Amino acid sequence: MKISVLGSGAFGLAIASLLSKNKNNNIIVWTSFKEEYDELVKYHTNKRIFNDYSFKDLNFSMNLEETISDAKVIILAVPSNAIREVLTKTKNLLKNQILIFVSKGLEENTLKRSSEIAKDLEINNSYAILAGPTFAKDMLNDIPLGFTLATESKEAVEITEEMFNNTKVDLEVSNDIVGVEYAGCVKNVLAIIAGYFYTKEKSSSARAMFFTKIAKEEANLLAVLGGSSKTLYTYAGLGDLLLTATSNESRNFSYGEALANNLVTDKSTTVEGKKTYKSLLTLVPKERLTDSLLVTYAYLFEEN
Repeated sequence: MKISVLGSGAFGLAIASLLSKNKNNNIIVWTSFKEEYDELVKYHTNKRIFNDYSFKDLNFSMNLEETISDAKVIILAVPSNAIREVLTKTKNLLKNQILIFVSKGLEENTLKRSSEIAKDLEINNSYAILAGPTFAKDMLNDIPLGFTLATESKEAVEITEEMFNNTKVDLEVSNDIVGVEYAGCVKNVLAIIAGYFYTKEKSSSARAMFFTKIAKEEANLLAVLGGSSKTLYTYAGLGDLLLTATSNESRNFSYGEALANNLVTDKSTTVEGKKTYKSLLTLVPKERLTDSLLVTYAYLFEEN
């Protein structure tokens, strides 16, 4: 099966490498950066992202048409703000490929999710959202991982299951596309708040209480935003929240820690959760923010 991965960032390279463990998969990764392409083709490395990892089992291209031609699946692993541009370029090249979105975040100006952008562009291909508690570097190793696949397409489910054969991925299926997409955004905001609280409160009991509180907050926000609160109980929900909101390897959690330790001198620092916080304040009706952690911890998101 030919699988095209659009985007050679950390997640794009990681999921391409993970899928290459299934020898029935033929993976080709598209990049728009010449210097990056040259290194990947010549040395099979991207030392800027993964210092000593070899991507010798992958193919690379800068030609978008060549990349997606005859592909069964197209995985869009570009940043959320590049989704519209890449989909616009690929729209007239698409046939019956299944689109899988893995980018987490909202388009900056429109605050739209990836699937909403596809609808804007009148792209009618079957599509799915793939999300779960997976740091990119962990996907390079042969370890158990969990993903939630949100889709309304039976074919997308069957093809994705086939795609992950011979890997240690546990794939669960959901029909809550809206909830799974928003879960990938909300958890970054809550991770900043958790990083702050966990640094201030060292007690395991206090931390357990607070994690329960932010989990409830995520469930409530998913429902308010048009998803299902039950999506909390998935890899994309509780799984990703647990990973992002308790680990020092999470940039958002680490930012919350730095705020608690007064180590942030410029609060305009770019962190995913900060941008998403502003988006949520726009998207969530004000009357639904009463007693919300988004209001209680608003001071963490104020810029100097």
